[in-house]
Amino acid sequence: MANDKIYCSKCGAENEVGSGFCKKCGADLHAASTEKPSNWWYLLPILFGILGGIIGYIVIKVKDEKMAKNILYVGLGTFMLGIILIAAVPSPPPSDTGVPEVPTSLPSPTPIATSSLTSAPTPVPTSTPGSTSQLTETEQKCCDGLIKMRDSFIKVKNEHGRVLDETSTLEYCDTIWQLFAMSNGKCKQEALEALNTLKDASMYPSWVDIQIFNVEHSEF
Repeated sequence: MANDKIYCSKCGAENEVGSGFCKKCGADLHAASTEKPSNWWYLLPILFGILGGIIGYIVIKVKDEKMAKNILYVGLGTFMLGIILIAAVPSPPPSDTGVPEVPTSLPSPTPIATSSLTSAPTPVPTSTPGSTSQLTETEQKCCDGLIKMRDSFIKVKNEHGRVLDETSTLEYCDTIWQLFAMSNGKCKQEALEALNTLKDASMYPSWVDIQIFNVEHSEF
């Protein structure tokens, strides 16, 4: 059966075949081997440490100074031989790409849909039969603007329900009041109709009730 594991040439860790980088040290696995590396030489420091301890113990126990020196020299020579053997073991070449590549770009955020009604429509002058002789041009524009706002609120309510937030509700209430005031109170009916339709399309109808009260009890 084929070997389904590869071994990192840097740290010897086991990885899945096809992996690009070592899961332990992050080294590039393109030059990895399917043969598990031998770790026998890791035991050398332990073995020579034990041997050094034995030699040291013997040196302490031996009463003959000359023999103790000879044993000590042998121990030092053995220790140095171990160091030479460890140094002679070839170390794996360092990887050029030790750390996996980090993406430099993030996915674009998903756009969030916003309400189709973002601002009060600009009042457009229209001619109403029989009203020219009763209203000035400015007053007529105010009435026409209030009618268009009413129609816009009705459309929002029918298509989306109560979607206007607190900020939008307060802005529209203020706009309706300004148009009502600029008409010198002559567009009272249109202002109340616009406010009532705004109330149906707003998530904060209590704010609209305050403005309805102000219009109904205005002193124009």
